[in-house]
Amino acid sequence: MDKIAFGRLIRRGQLFRTQKEIREALSWKVGYRREMYSASSISRAFDHLLEDGMIKEPEQSTLGFLITICHYDYYQNPENFKTTTKERRTGTRTKTQTKSGQTEESHCQQGFDCIRQYANENANNEGTKSRVQLINNNENNEITITYSEEQKRSFQKFQAWIAANCPSVAKMKEPFTIDQFIRLKNKLDWKKIADICEQMENWEPLLKKRTNAYKTFNTFYKKAETAKQY
Repeated sequence: MDKIAFGRLIRRGQLFRTQKEIREALSWKVGYRREMYSASSISRAFDHLLEDGMIKEPEQSTLGFLITICHYDYYQNPENFKTTTKERRTGTRTKTQTKSGQTEESHCQQGFDCIRQYANENANNEGTKSRVQLINNNENNEITITYSEEQKRSFQKFQAWIAANCPSVAKMKEPFTIDQFIRLKNKLDWKKIADICEQMENWEPLLKKRTNAYKTFNTFYKKAETAKQY
């Protein structure tokens, strides 16, 4: 249910927490000592969740982060979500029960478990592969994402602009996808997108130190926004 907290509306599928609260929730004990993930590991975990389409861009304020889970209502319906990622990958299926009366705490714990998984991968310096499979009501239980002709044309123009003006960005091993481009367009104007791409292009070690265009874009964008505050 929607509710008011911290002076703002928190909708179903959203969670408002500080980074400290998230780090504490994911902490573990080593003897008498309590260990926590670094702030950078948590930030990178959020980046991966965002890239995999599991969350929307967190809204940050002085009080904390507003985290929005993508397709939350869909996945809370047991008729739609019948298998785990491992079961879909191995082709096996076990009966999964979903309680309609789950508390907010149990949902929070599920979210923390997911962030913990990504934080562990970052802490171990392991590459993260997309593990999200969007589900639909077709017989294969997989969603087919369709884009409008306008979105396709816009993305093609973006690709052509990148090829002409930012050839190094175009050569990255993991270039921008149409989904990533649409996410950028939804939050930034074209001038800002072009400006960040040109900053990436002008960074000499780009192709040696970076492989993923979208992640690199977000890194450059965050640096630019941070610099504006000083």
